[in-house]
Amino acid sequence: MPSQKKNKRRVAVALSGGVDSSVSALLLKRQGFGVVGFYAKCWLPSENDKCTSDVDEKRAMMVAKQIGIPFYSLDLVEDYKERVFKYFVETYKRGETPNPDVVCNKELKFGILFDKVMGLGFDYFATGHYARKTKDGKFIKAHKDSKKDQSYFLARLDKEKISKIVFPLSDLTKKEVREIAKKEGLITSEAPESQGICFIGEVNLREFLSRYIKPQKGLVVEYETNKVLGEHQGVFYYTIGQRKDIRIPGGPYYVIKKDVNTNTLYVTKDKDKLLTNKIKFNDVYVFSENGLSGKLEAKIRSQQEFKRCEIKKDKNGFFAIFDEPQWGVAPGQVIAFYKQKKLIGSGIIE
Repeated sequence: MPSQKKNKRRVAVALSGGVDSSVSALLLKRQGFGVVGFYAKCWLPSENDKCTSDVDEKRAMMVAKQIGIPFYSLDLVEDYKERVFKYFVETYKRGETPNPDVVCNKELKFGILFDKVMGLGFDYFATGHYARKTKDGKFIKAHKDSKKDQSYFLARLDKEKISKIVFPLSDLTKKEVREIAKKEGLITSEAPESQGICFIGEVNLREFLSRYIKPQKGLVVEYETNKVLGEHQGVFYYTIGQRKDIRIPGGPYYVIKKDVNTNTLYVTKDKDKLLTNKIKFNDVYVFSENGLSGKLEAKIRSQQEFKRCEIKKDKNGFFAIFDEPQWGVAPGQVIAFYKQKKLIGSGIIE
């Protein structure tokens, strides 16, 4: 947390309508900062969506009034469609599994929203993420509460912006945040956890994707025998390791491979076949001047414990060689790398 100076420093807080960002704004005001709340409207809900953006916006406005800070809502709907949602759909079309929360943070929350509000003369930009920063303020660190750590979702941020970012919840657990909100009577104290797609909410993924990717019948094939087991409506509706919605008798079956060119879904009953020690990745982004090399820790999912690995590079690209086999590695997902819990870089799994 940056220290206060004689002249009041101004902080823009990204208010989502949830308890985390609300308590973040409250804590900053208590510390004497000049706090202003901003809500980013990124999706227009339809009758077929469970999108709660209108409710979230109203809740954010009301909690800002409770805390006693100015509040503004910014329309980023078109920016979201172009920079996040387009990527989301196109990645599924390629047969890969996107990570919209990571891209949303980079392009929207810490991208367009950050740029707009910092352009208004604010000193810092704060969010309700469960993450920390190193003492020198140059790097992001994993949160002390491993079950709530959200540093993985920040693995693609522009490193030049980190010094201006504040995480007021860096030393608090979720339980403690809820308790603060209840004690202060904030209307967000019982607000539900964010679920589903970033800024869209919880949806039936297959039904939602079918609006943007036309269903196409294909074969479900047993991986070991090439025996045809049934049909599916499109390989892009599935991800590696998925068990749900395969609908083949005699299971459970797990998705082990997808052939986009032939629209063939390969499945197996042997879940151990989805284990691998070696993960290839590309589109490398580093926070450290030393780059990615040697022995590090990594995450291929946000709530995963740190796993030891060694980074190697050859003419074919970058590889993470893990001490323990990793299960259900999905192309398109982010792999985040750490050293002593300090986030030092990331890549996209091939």
